[in-house]
Amino acid sequence: MDGGAIRQVFSLDRNSREPLVNQLTRKLEEFVSRSAPGTRLPAERVMAEELGVSRVTVRNALAASFRSGKVIRQRRNGTVVAKGKEPAAGKLAIGLPWNVPPPKRKLRFLSYETLPEQMDFWQDAVGRFNAQQANLEVELVPKAELPVETRPLREEIERDKIDLLLYSPLFDQDYSELVRPLPESLRNFRKEADPIPRLFSGREELSRYLLPVSFEFCHTMWNPELARRLGLNDVEERLKKGEKIQMIAEAAPKLPENIWAGSHVWCQLAYHGVRPFPEKRAILLEELRKLASVSAFPRAYFTSQTSSLDDVEKFAAGELLFLDAIMTQLQWVGLPSFRFRQAPCHQVKDGRLIMSSVDICIARRCLCPEIAAEFCRFLLSPEIQKSVETKKMSQPVRMEAYLAAMKNQCGFSANESRCLLRNGFFFRDMAHKEELAQYFMIYEIRQELAALFEGKLPPEQAADRIIEKWREFSAGRLSA
Repeated sequence: MDGGAIRQVFSLDRNSREPLVNQLTRKLEEFVSRSAPGTRLPAERVMAEELGVSRVTVRNALAASFRSGKVIRQRRNGTVVAKGKEPAAGKLAIGLPWNVPPPKRKLRFLSYETLPEQMDFWQDAVGRFNAQQANLEVELVPKAELPVETRPLREEIERDKIDLLLYSPLFDQDYSELVRPLPESLRNFRKEADPIPRLFSGREELSRYLLPVSFEFCHTMWNPELARRLGLNDVEERLKKGEKIQMIAEAAPKLPENIWAGSHVWCQLAYHGVRPFPEKRAILLEELRKLASVSAFPRAYFTSQTSSLDDVEKFAAGELLFLDAIMTQLQWVGLPSFRFRQAPCHQVKDGRLIMSSVDICIARRCLCPEIAAEFCRFLLSPEIQKSVETKKMSQPVRMEAYLAAMKNQCGFSANESRCLLRNGFFFRDMAHKEELAQYFMIYEIRQELAALFEGKLPPEQAADRIIEKWREFSAGRLSA
């Protein structure tokens, strides 16, 4: 569908009192209802440009069609119209009242993962589970916006009669008010399911309440076609050696107009394990010197930010060579139309890769925790863990599925994948040193990095300022 057709089919009336997102939702539903299965919808970015709206508006307008299953996301084809279902004959029409089965027991599952790829995974998992049950049905309740404070979240759980929910590190840490401990049978099953051991290292209290389903970490993603045009070879191997800044230095003088080499400069430090600790000053200084060596190139790195995902949007549009991000961020703006590659962010000496898990738990109000545990067990089954990679594009928590995913996604050997886990750790909360330092390196040193790139602050002074700033920032914030 070209631009003219998009503007004609999805025309919006800016003089109407009806919000643009509502108009677009209605137009999309009309288009889907009269289109054949497999019909491709325009890409979110293209539709936003042609209609003069933001991508968030387009994404929100599509949300209803994704939730209802009328459209699905396919990895290479984008968003397409789903296959419809033939209407089933009702029991009343057949006239066999004695053959009506007893009502199914229903469990309501609250999920904050509402991006298209995430919804595709959860709808598939719930559908597969329900198909195997005679008297039990899980109902998916997707909600993108949830309160993080314990009391309003508890009220929402009670109001919506939630039995299962995804737990977020952003929620208040008073577990006892929200969720109940996992049944002993589920905790025993978890040991048999061969989960990754480091999922629970340092998180023993959490493991009583939460069952990890998937996890993710920051990747360096790159555009292989752009790399080839810029004369960069063996990118994957060089990334493993920590040569990304060197490759940016080689590519920067050859960049075409409007093309950037690296993403936000603070990501280069934070996501690659650089820390502001006094005992790590030598490593911090070495990385700052590397960054200073490319500061003469105006499009080597972003030193400011116009929106939280501006570098991700540039990468998706083919205007960025290297991107440091998690897959969820890329899914939020829409996957690129080109084939991209990815590898876990290389860590500096003694650096540790922070990983975050997606956990399911049983609500305190649930009256049938053993029945809820059946669905939790199903999520750790080999078939669902495989679809964590293929549909959700995340990392499975079963070891064999994780090793297969790393081989498929990054070309990693089993030994490299296990080594990555040994050197990483899973997010706990912001009262711990590593987690707080990660936040600090992303949000609190931008002024110093901008001055470094402007040539106003030598690397040695920048290192000292960052360390002193960390001392002041961390005072009173860390747990004993």
